[in-house]
Amino acid sequence: MNLPYVSGPDALEKAYAVFGDAAGLLRSAARAVEQAGGDHQSGHQDAPGEPEIRALEAFAHDTGLILDAEGIRKMMASDPLSPGIEHQVGVLRGEKRVIKDYDPRLFDPETFEIFYKPTDSLFDYLTDILLANHLFDDDIQLEGFYQSEGNLHIIITQPFIEGRHPDAALLVSKLEMQGMVVGPGPAKFYIDGGAAGRLLVTDLHEDNAILGNQTDLILPIDVHFSFPSREQRIAALKALELY
Repeated sequence: MNLPYVSGPDALEKAYAVFGDAAGLLRSAARAVEQAGGDHQSGHQDAPGEPEIRALEAFAHDTGLILDAEGIRKMMASDPLSPGIEHQVGVLRGEKRVIKDYDPRLFDPETFEIFYKPTDSLFDYLTDILLANHLFDDDIQLEGFYQSEGNLHIIITQPFIEGRHPDAALLVSKLEMQGMVVGPGPAKFYIDGGAAGRLLVTDLHEDNAILGNQTDLILPIDVHFSFPSREQRIAALKALELY
Protein backbone atom coordinates (compact mmCIF):
# COMPACT_ATOMS: atom_id res chain seq x y z
CA MET A 1 0.00 0.00 0.00
CA ASN A 2 1.56 3.25 -1.14
CA LEU A 3 0.59 5.74 1.57
CA PRO A 4 2.31 9.17 1.61
CA TYR A 5 4.45 9.01 4.75
CA VAL A 6 6.43 12.18 5.38
CA SER A 7 9.51 10.22 6.50
CA GLY A 8 9.52 7.97 3.44
CA PRO A 9 7.73 4.96 1.93
CA ASP A 10 9.30 2.48 4.36
CA ALA A 11 7.92 4.20 7.49
CA LEU A 12 5.40 1.47 8.30
CA GLU A 13 7.95 -1.28 7.70
CA LYS A 14 10.29 0.42 10.18
CA ALA A 15 7.49 0.68 12.74
CA TYR A 16 6.73 -3.04 12.37
CA ALA A 17 10.40 -3.77 12.97
CA VAL A 18 10.02 -2.09 16.35
CA PHE A 19 6.54 -3.27 17.36
CA GLY A 20 6.43 -6.67 15.63
CA ASP A 21 3.36 -6.42 13.41
CA ALA A 22 0.08 -4.55 12.89
CA ALA A 23 -1.37 -5.84 16.17
CA GLY A 24 1.78 -4.89 18.06
CA LEU A 25 1.65 -1.37 16.66
CA LEU A 26 -1.98 -1.00 17.68
CA ARG A 27 -1.34 -2.35 21.18
CA SER A 28 1.55 0.08 21.64
CA ALA A 29 -0.59 3.02 20.53
CA ALA A 30 -3.30 2.00 23.03
CA ARG A 31 -0.75 1.67 25.83
CA ALA A 32 0.63 5.13 25.10
CA VAL A 33 -2.88 6.53 25.39
CA GLU A 34 -3.70 4.55 28.54
CA GLN A 35 -0.62 5.88 30.33
CA ALA A 36 -1.84 9.43 29.68
CA GLY A 37 -5.01 8.80 31.68
CA GLY A 38 -8.40 10.35 31.09
CA ASP A 39 -11.79 8.78 30.51
CA HIS A 40 -13.58 10.83 27.87
CA GLN A 41 -13.34 11.90 24.27
CA SER A 42 -11.94 15.36 23.74
CA GLY A 43 -13.94 18.31 22.47
CA HIS A 44 -11.39 21.11 22.95
CA GLN A 45 -8.14 21.78 24.75
CA ASP A 46 -9.73 21.80 28.23
CA ALA A 47 -11.69 18.55 27.73
CA PRO A 48 -10.84 15.47 29.85
CA GLY A 49 -9.74 13.45 26.81
CA GLU A 50 -7.08 15.90 25.70
CA PRO A 51 -4.18 14.14 27.51
CA GLU A 52 -4.95 10.99 25.51
CA ILE A 53 -4.79 12.85 22.23
CA ARG A 54 -1.55 14.59 23.14
CA ALA A 55 -0.06 11.21 24.09
CA LEU A 56 -1.08 9.75 20.73
CA GLU A 57 0.38 12.77 18.93
CA ALA A 58 3.72 12.08 20.63
CA PHE A 59 3.44 8.40 19.70
CA ALA A 60 2.70 9.34 16.08
CA HIS A 61 5.83 11.45 15.80
CA ASP A 62 8.02 8.97 17.69
CA THR A 63 7.04 6.12 15.33
CA GLY A 64 7.58 8.16 12.17
CA LEU A 65 4.06 7.39 10.94
CA ILE A 66 3.05 10.96 10.09
CA LEU A 67 1.30 11.10 6.71
CA ASP A 68 1.04 13.97 4.26
CA ALA A 69 -2.43 15.45 4.86
CA GLU A 70 -3.03 16.59 1.28
CA GLY A 71 -1.87 13.25 -0.12
CA ILE A 72 -4.23 11.28 2.15
CA ARG A 73 -7.17 13.51 1.32
CA LYS A 74 -6.59 13.13 -2.41
CA MET A 75 -6.33 9.37 -2.02
CA MET A 76 -9.62 9.19 -0.14
CA ALA A 77 -11.39 11.62 -2.45
CA SER A 78 -10.47 9.56 -5.53
CA ASP A 79 -12.97 6.82 -4.58
CA PRO A 80 -15.11 7.99 -1.63
CA LEU A 81 -17.83 6.15 0.25
CA SER A 82 -20.59 7.73 2.30
CA PRO A 83 -19.10 8.91 5.61
CA GLY A 84 -20.26 7.55 8.94
CA ILE A 85 -20.57 9.26 12.32
CA GLU A 86 -16.93 8.52 13.15
CA HIS A 87 -15.07 8.26 9.86
CA GLN A 88 -14.53 9.78 6.47
CA VAL A 89 -14.24 6.77 4.15
CA GLY A 90 -12.65 5.88 0.81
CA VAL A 91 -11.85 2.70 -1.12
CA LEU A 92 -8.43 1.49 -2.21
CA ARG A 93 -9.60 -0.77 -5.05
CA GLY A 94 -6.18 -2.08 -5.93
CA GLU A 95 -5.55 -3.27 -2.38
CA LYS A 96 -9.20 -4.35 -1.82
CA ARG A 97 -9.27 -2.31 1.36
CA VAL A 98 -11.26 0.57 2.80
CA ILE A 99 -9.38 3.57 4.19
CA LYS A 100 -10.86 5.56 7.07
CA ASP A 101 -10.05 8.92 8.62
CA TYR A 102 -10.91 9.46 12.30
CA ASP A 103 -10.70 12.83 14.05
CA PRO A 104 -10.68 12.38 17.88
CA ARG A 105 -11.43 16.10 18.31
CA LEU A 106 -14.63 16.12 16.28
CA PHE A 107 -16.71 18.84 17.92
CA ASP A 108 -18.88 21.87 17.20
CA PRO A 109 -16.43 24.80 16.97
CA GLU A 110 -19.04 27.27 18.27
CA THR A 111 -20.41 25.37 21.28
CA PHE A 112 -17.51 22.97 21.90
CA GLU A 113 -20.13 20.23 22.23
CA ILE A 114 -18.83 16.82 21.18
CA PHE A 115 -20.70 15.18 18.34
CA TYR A 116 -22.18 11.80 19.18
CA LYS A 117 -19.60 9.03 19.16
CA PRO A 118 -20.01 5.38 20.16
CA THR A 119 -16.80 5.41 22.25
CA ASP A 120 -16.11 7.31 25.46
CA SER A 121 -12.36 7.64 24.95
CA LEU A 122 -9.54 7.35 22.48
CA PHE A 123 -8.31 4.34 24.46
CA ASP A 124 -11.69 2.67 23.89
CA TYR A 125 -11.51 3.44 20.16
CA LEU A 126 -8.09 1.80 19.77
CA THR A 127 -8.82 -1.25 21.93
CA ASP A 128 -12.20 -1.78 20.25
CA ILE A 129 -10.19 -2.43 17.08
CA LEU A 130 -8.12 -5.07 18.88
CA LEU A 131 -11.32 -6.75 20.08
CA ALA A 132 -13.05 -6.57 16.70
CA ASN A 133 -10.05 -8.11 14.94
CA HIS A 134 -9.99 -10.98 17.44
CA LEU A 135 -13.71 -11.67 17.88
CA PHE A 136 -14.90 -11.02 14.33
CA ASP A 137 -11.76 -12.09 12.47
CA ASP A 138 -11.44 -8.62 10.99
CA ASP A 139 -8.18 -7.09 9.78
CA ILE A 140 -8.41 -3.44 10.82
CA GLN A 141 -4.94 -1.92 10.74
CA LEU A 142 -3.52 1.31 12.08
CA GLU A 143 -1.68 2.88 9.13
CA GLY A 144 -0.61 6.26 10.45
CA PHE A 145 -1.60 9.81 11.35
CA TYR A 146 -1.76 13.28 9.89
CA GLN A 147 -2.32 16.73 11.31
CA SER A 148 -4.70 19.37 10.00
CA GLU A 149 -5.57 22.71 11.58
CA GLY A 150 -3.90 21.59 14.78
CA ASN A 151 -5.86 18.35 15.01
CA LEU A 152 -4.48 14.84 14.86
CA HIS A 153 -6.27 12.45 12.49
CA ILE A 154 -5.97 8.66 12.70
CA ILE A 155 -5.83 6.62 9.48
CA ILE A 156 -6.93 2.98 9.53
CA THR A 157 -7.71 0.45 6.82
CA GLN A 158 -9.74 -2.76 6.73
CA PRO A 159 -10.76 -5.26 4.04
CA PHE A 160 -13.33 -4.22 1.44
CA ILE A 161 -16.22 -6.69 1.67
CA GLU A 162 -18.45 -7.45 -1.30
CA GLY A 163 -22.03 -7.57 -0.08
CA ARG A 164 -24.94 -5.48 1.11
CA HIS A 165 -26.22 -3.95 4.31
CA PRO A 166 -28.98 -6.11 5.85
CA ASP A 167 -32.28 -4.76 7.11
CA ALA A 168 -32.91 -4.81 10.87
CA ALA A 169 -34.83 -8.10 10.93
CA LEU A 170 -32.24 -9.95 8.86
CA LEU A 171 -29.43 -8.49 10.95
CA VAL A 172 -30.93 -9.85 14.17
CA SER A 173 -31.88 -13.26 12.79
CA LYS A 174 -28.49 -13.82 11.15
CA LEU A 175 -26.51 -12.71 14.19
CA GLU A 176 -28.58 -15.01 16.41
CA MET A 177 -27.84 -17.88 14.02
CA GLN A 178 -24.16 -16.95 14.28
CA GLY A 179 -24.29 -17.35 18.07
CA MET A 180 -24.84 -13.80 19.27
CA VAL A 181 -27.55 -12.83 21.77
CA VAL A 182 -29.69 -9.72 21.43
CA GLY A 183 -28.82 -7.26 24.19
CA PRO A 184 -30.77 -4.47 25.90
CA GLY A 185 -31.69 -1.59 23.62
CA PRO A 186 -31.13 -1.18 19.88
CA ALA A 187 -27.83 -2.04 18.18
CA LYS A 188 -26.60 -4.08 21.16
CA PHE A 189 -25.66 -7.76 21.16
CA TYR A 190 -23.72 -10.12 23.38
CA ILE A 191 -20.89 -12.27 22.03
CA ASP A 192 -19.03 -15.14 23.67
CA GLY A 193 -15.63 -13.67 24.48
CA GLY A 194 -14.07 -16.97 25.50
CA ALA A 195 -11.67 -16.36 28.37
CA ALA A 196 -13.04 -12.82 28.71
CA GLY A 197 -16.61 -14.04 29.27
CA ARG A 198 -19.71 -12.66 27.57
CA LEU A 199 -19.06 -9.22 26.04
CA LEU A 200 -21.52 -6.51 25.08
CA VAL A 201 -21.17 -5.37 21.46
CA THR A 202 -22.63 -1.94 20.71
CA ASP A 203 -23.36 0.19 17.64
CA LEU A 204 -24.10 -2.97 15.66
CA HIS A 205 -26.85 -1.68 13.39
CA GLU A 206 -27.67 -2.11 9.71
CA ASP A 207 -25.09 0.40 8.44
CA ASN A 208 -22.33 -1.22 10.52
CA ALA A 209 -22.83 -4.72 9.15
CA ILE A 210 -22.51 -6.35 5.74
CA LEU A 211 -24.09 -9.54 4.49
CA GLY A 212 -21.17 -11.00 2.54
CA ASN A 213 -21.72 -12.24 -0.99
CA GLN A 214 -19.24 -15.06 -0.54
CA THR A 215 -20.06 -16.16 3.00
CA ASP A 216 -23.79 -15.44 3.49
CA LEU A 217 -22.77 -14.32 6.99
CA ILE A 218 -23.22 -10.99 8.72
CA LEU A 219 -19.80 -9.34 8.97
CA PRO A 220 -19.76 -6.52 11.55
CA ILE A 221 -17.80 -3.36 10.76
CA ASP A 222 -17.19 -0.27 12.94
CA VAL A 223 -18.65 -1.90 16.05
CA HIS A 224 -17.74 -1.19 19.65
CA PHE A 225 -17.65 -2.93 23.01
CA SER A 226 -19.06 -1.68 26.30
CA PHE A 227 -17.49 -2.29 29.71
CA PRO A 228 -18.51 -0.95 33.14
CA SER A 229 -15.00 0.41 33.70
CA ARG A 230 -11.62 0.80 32.06
CA GLU A 231 -10.22 -1.76 34.51
CA GLN A 232 -12.71 -4.37 33.27
CA ARG A 233 -11.91 -3.53 29.66
CA ILE A 234 -8.20 -4.06 30.29
CA ALA A 235 -8.90 -7.30 32.17
CA ALA A 236 -10.86 -8.62 29.17
CA LEU A 237 -8.08 -7.63 26.77
CA LYS A 238 -5.50 -9.40 28.94
CA ALA A 239 -7.70 -12.50 29.27
CA LEU A 240 -7.73 -12.72 25.47
CA GLU A 241 -3.96 -12.06 25.36
CA LEU A 242 -4.53 -8.94 23.30
CA TYR A 243 -2.89 -6.47 25.64
